[in-house]
Amino acid sequence: MAEKEYVSEELEEERRTVATNSVYSFSRSISRFVLSFIVSIFLVRVLGAQNYGLYSLVVIYWTVFEGLSTFGIDGMISYAVARYRAQGKYSKLKWVVKHYFYLIVVTSIVLSFVMFISANIISYFYNLPQMAYLLKILSVGLVFYVIADRFIPNIFQGFQKMKYTLIAGVTLDALRGVQVVVVVIGFGLVGAIAFYDITYAIIAAISIYFLYSLTKNIKSYSIPSKNESKRLMHYSVFTYESMLMFLVSSPMITLLLGYFAFNTSYVSFFRVANLMSGIIYMPMGALGSAFFATITKYFVKKDYTNFYALQNTLIRYSALSVIPLVVASIIASNQIIEFFYRSAMSSAVIPFIILLIPIAISSVFGPIVIVLSAIGKQKYFMYSNLAATIVSIVASITLIPMFLSEGAAIVSMAVSMSALFTNLYFTSKYIKIRLPIIAILKSIFSTGIMGIYTFLLLAITPLIMLPLVLISAITLYVFILYFVKAITDKDIKFILRLSGLGNLLRRYGLYNGKS
Repeated sequence: MAEKEYVSEELEEERRTVATNSVYSFSRSISRFVLSFIVSIFLVRVLGAQNYGLYSLVVIYWTVFEGLSTFGIDGMISYAVARYRAQGKYSKLKWVVKHYFYLIVVTSIVLSFVMFISANIISYFYNLPQMAYLLKILSVGLVFYVIADRFIPNIFQGFQKMKYTLIAGVTLDALRGVQVVVVVIGFGLVGAIAFYDITYAIIAAISIYFLYSLTKNIKSYSIPSKNESKRLMHYSVFTYESMLMFLVSSPMITLLLGYFAFNTSYVSFFRVANLMSGIIYMPMGALGSAFFATITKYFVKKDYTNFYALQNTLIRYSALSVIPLVVASIIASNQIIEFFYRSAMSSAVIPFIILLIPIAISSVFGPIVIVLSAIGKQKYFMYSNLAATIVSIVASITLIPMFLSEGAAIVSMAVSMSALFTNLYFTSKYIKIRLPIIAILKSIFSTGIMGIYTFLLLAITPLIMLPLVLISAITLYVFILYFVKAITDKDIKFILRLSGLGNLLRRYGLYNGKS
């Protein structure tokens, strides 16, 4: 009996840790996507669809060079930190963090020079002379981008200190708000691009300060053994190979679209659809990143009972939160695009709907697909990216020239699904994939009622009322979930305690902590 009580208490504590980090991660995702969303609205309206397409192509190339400069270190560092924390080997943890920080600074500086030199060649390929100047501007800030966006946030994830990611991220988003002002007052596309360098230099400094605060009390250094170093090197290699495949399968879609389309407006349509669908993905992404270190911990300790219990909870929350958002967005897709981007961007509606389909399917498997990375089986995770790369190359060549932005969306859907199912196949060799079927069916039932309500209300409601319609639809969905007992009093109490609302309501006599 004592052992069962221990497991229960330990699991509840881990649930609180994962949930708290999920809230931080989700809040960061909200901040990032909401600000990106707002910035995109202003940029599309001020710059126009064609210039926004050029802006998107330049930023994507920046992302490509960022990925090339990491050499897989960014993915490996989360695993290394989480593993050494679970083992209590903090001296090795500090050595790994310091050693790879210096290494990634050097590699990113080298790639910034490569980006600067290759800018003219890239612009010639697209027949867009202005593109070269913009790429050269962005190359200056590449090292700051790598530190602030790829390397240090992964260390925070390994430490389960997502609050630092949130603080740095919110600061970044606030500065990106200034980017809009820079564009509006007349600096245009050049101002929008140049502001990235300044912004990421500031965020890199903040992130380095937080990293120092996490490691300053670890006084000793201890170099990992040859076997451990070999393990980390293999992890980095497989991570880098996976990342290279990702670059071929994801950014390549947009870059090929920019090449085949007769103007860059089609890039804008696809990018807007991508951004809007990314907002729907946020809850699932937050849960996954918060769960990473916990998976590593439970597999190091061989505590599979608590692993499966927590995974079941996270799958349930992921499905319950994402499925209704997808359905409501599909039903209101025309109104959503017109409300935010005006009718000039109506060509983004079909790509938006297509991109929502894989998100709905992935919502059920969100906490599962990161297992291979978290337990050090990066080789198998790479295979899912290989499948996605093959699908991307074949589908891109055939579909994008024919259907442009709609074709790019179909390719993205095919890439996501091929990667997902390949990942699940290899993951099933290490864990049993258990789904909370009853909870998922209750979500689908509740979503169906909400969908009918949304469709009927949109038919009689003016466009200006769209936010209220969507809020009322989601509220109805939550009430139905509670009615069919897909969420319980225990879930509500947990959310109140987690968010801090429980203390506030208790202060005013509205909540006693028991019901």
